[in-house]
Amino acid sequence: MNPVRNSNSSLGNKIPSRVKIIIKNLHTKIPVPQARLKRAIREVLLSQKRYRRADITVCVVTDASIAKLNARFLGKNAPTDVIAFDLSKKEVPPRLVADIVISADMACYNAGAFGTSALYEIYLYVVHGMLHLLGYDDVTAKQRARMQKKAEYFLRKIGIKPNSLCPSIKPKR
Repeated sequence: MNPVRNSNSSLGNKIPSRVKIIIKNLHTKIPVPQARLKRAIREVLLSQKRYRRADITVCVVTDASIAKLNARFLGKNAPTDVIAFDLSKKEVPPRLVADIVISADMACYNAGAFGTSALYEIYLYVVHGMLHLLGYDDVTAKQRARMQKKAEYFLRKIGIKPNSLCPSIKPKR
């Protein structure tokens, strides 16, 4: 992964000086376009001024795998769409170190439920996870609406629309 440099962004000096992103697709149901997912992560990072450095790993897993993580770390014994873990330590300058875990099964199910594509759902979950890492929350209806609006903004910014990527994979629930 090449670091992102100031010279290749229309956003000038707001871009983080070093961003390392690793994408691991541990699920075979949805092919994951790494370059575009990394771009989505970078766009969210560009929106803030705190982190100039970041090391982010995204893992796309099964419902069973994310359910185990959800139970272990959040006390919820069920699968979920995305979990974001902030592993950062206090450093100067601050560096975001994080893992984002996404359920491909949930993406397929929600694509059918919401009339989107499974791939759109994957992008949405990545952006949603990044927003959590930057301090956004979705406990209340107002917070959820704010996060959803922000996530849709970032997806539109990189040309991702709900039905523009691929046909939905039929849910198996």
